Amino acid sequence: MHREALVLKDKVLGAEHLSTVDSMEYLALVLSKQGKYAEAEEMHRQTLKLYTKACGAEHPSTLRSMNNLALVLYHQGKFAEAEEMHRQTLKLYTKVRGAEHPSTLESMNNLALVLNIQGRHTEAEEMHRQTLQLKVKVRGAEHPSTLESMNNLALVLDIQGRYTEAEEMHRQTLQLKVKVHGAEHPSTVDSMNNLALVLNNQGKSAEAEEMHRQTLKLYTKVLGAEHPWTLSSMNNLTLVLDNQGKYAEAEEMYRQTLQLKVKVLGAEHPSTLRSMNNLITVLRRQGKHEEAENMHLR
Repeated sequence: MHREALVLKDKVLGAEHLSTVDSMEYLALVLSKQGKYAEAEEMHRQTLKLYTKACGAEHPSTLRSMNNLALVLYHQGKFAEAEEMHRQTLKLYTKVRGAEHPSTLESMNNLALVLNIQGRHTEAEEMHRQTLQLKVKVRGAEHPSTLESMNNLALVLDIQGRYTEAEEMHRQTLQLKVKVHGAEHPSTVDSMNNLALVLNNQGKSAEAEEMHRQTLKLYTKVLGAEHPWTLSSMNNLTLVLDNQGKYAEAEEMYRQTLQLKVKVLGAEHPSTLRSMNNLITVLRRQGKHEEAENMHLR
């Protein structure tokens, strides 16, 4: 339906009409939500070029398009390019809309995410705390955007080994998301997944496994079996099984996850390579050294 609307607008109004470009941007967002990041990236690049031409480099529509392109770069593991674009977007949002505008705060949040995934945890934590404080002030403590910032701060605490603090914040975030979104909303399921991760990091393997199984079931139901978030959830459950010595079950799930990641994300995506590495590890633990070595060479 979205593609049909875009084709029709292109035919009637022309490719550079703002209504046509708006439809193109919306379709790119839909593709990204479905995990079709390469196709979404191509469309976002085209949209950004058209918005810049029609509206100017500092127009809110142009800045929104820049932000969306940076997000899809992030999801494909193109972190350096994503960071550069997020910094540029944040600078422009601050200039055009002010430091406390919701769009500026979302841009801050997105920059902090890409800093964290590149290992710059102290810088990311500081930016997430600042963003959360401003979102509580501007949007309120239970706004979905505020809850996402809580979740992201908890993730930074987790990755720094501050598990008790992270667990407490993840539990609070999950409780609020269930209240605001409902139990099956993707954002709620994401918080459930993150809480399971921090439980596993503390050695609470049985509780983590139970929560990861529930998360995987919900992701599969809500997003589909091949969505990148579902695949990440499969990987997380497999790690818990591996940690508990359930190697045969872990191996089977690693193989399934790897096959799907190659199909959905591509053979060279960082997430695909991590899954391959995890499968190699569990093969070695079972004494399957020849197969592990062959895969390692690949």
